[in-house]
Amino acid sequence: MGVLPGVSDFCLLLDGKTVFLEIKTEKGRLSENQKIFIKNAQSLGHDAQVAYGWDDILEKLDNIILKKKCA
Repeated sequence: MGVLPGVSDFCLLLDGKTVFLEIKTEKGRLSENQKIFIKNAQSLGHDAQVAYGWDDILEKLDNIILKKKCA
């Protein structure tokens, strides 16, 4: 069955806040469906981000967790 095309790779639910994280290789590109999903999620007030490569993934996850601890 799966999900609709464009839905982010990860959906993090953090104390009432939803964060969507799309994972790409360092040279990866978003599909049109992914761009639409991110834009729609952000327009609804959710945090939607794209991480490119391992270093960026770890940095974004660290920032998401730190924001949660500081909120």
